[in-house]
Amino acid sequence: MFFPNSKEVYGDFEDQFWWWRIFYAAREDWTVPSEGWEAVDWALFTGNYAANRKLAKRKIDFMQKYNIERMIMPDCGGGSYGCRKGMETCVVEDPNNEVGFTYLYDYLVQVIREGRIKLDKSVNAGKRFTWHDSCKHGRELARHFGKGYYDEPRWIVRQCVDDFADMTPSRGLNYCCGAGGGMWPMPFEDESAHHARHKYEQIKRTGADVVVVGCSNCRDQIMKRIPKYYTDYKYEVKYIWQLVAETLVLEPWEEEMVARANELADAQWKQFGVDLDAMEY
Repeated sequence: MFFPNSKEVYGDFEDQFWWWRIFYAAREDWTVPSEGWEAVDWALFTGNYAANRKLAKRKIDFMQKYNIERMIMPDCGGGSYGCRKGMETCVVEDPNNEVGFTYLYDYLVQVIREGRIKLDKSVNAGKRFTWHDSCKHGRELARHFGKGYYDEPRWIVRQCVDDFADMTPSRGLNYCCGAGGGMWPMPFEDESAHHARHKYEQIKRTGADVVVVGCSNCRDQIMKRIPKYYTDYKYEVKYIWQLVAETLVLEPWEEEMVARANELADAQWKQFGVDLDAMEY
């Protein structure tokens, strides 16, 4: 089960395509709920722990209702942290609420190591890449759950590129990009950008052409706000799953798989009362 970030649905909808490509290449059987699909944990932002628990319980109930083996923790740093905290509360209340989950880094490492997806580094030749450690996926997970994601994303990036340069400092000592604490969407752009000068200098020192990120807030800050204030060094920003998707060697599905997928799709649209032939585009 996969939960998209609402920003990726309503604003940057094409950003969802990267995951879809990966799921296709890995021959994955996956779904997104038609209700309660939001990845961002707004309850966490407002300190509403009852609502935080409720949001997690919705995910648990959906998984158990449809016999889903595991969910990918949302890419939104607050969303994944909030989801896990809410699920933890639900399991304390009732051990039967335990469900399977994995972090996006563990999932990507798994499908690469198992050979379920193939990558071609040559498509990224001629560019230098660096990795930004998200506070939420690094320090905060390490502090609250004993495991931060530092080595896994670097390993994933290195499977996709030949030229990788780490930032200094890195991992748990890496600088916040300036979007943390809700600073990206809040009306304190100058203050956020002032803090981001540290991240800008880090990126510049690597000489990287591309900054790879794993958090949606970090991505927006590094891609949109930092270049607005600091203009003498240019770079691209890519999600780590975007990098993987662009490096994929896509192999078509077998005819039997395509036929089965079409059967399931037709049944779904019929259940929803949608007639694709009658729709205008």
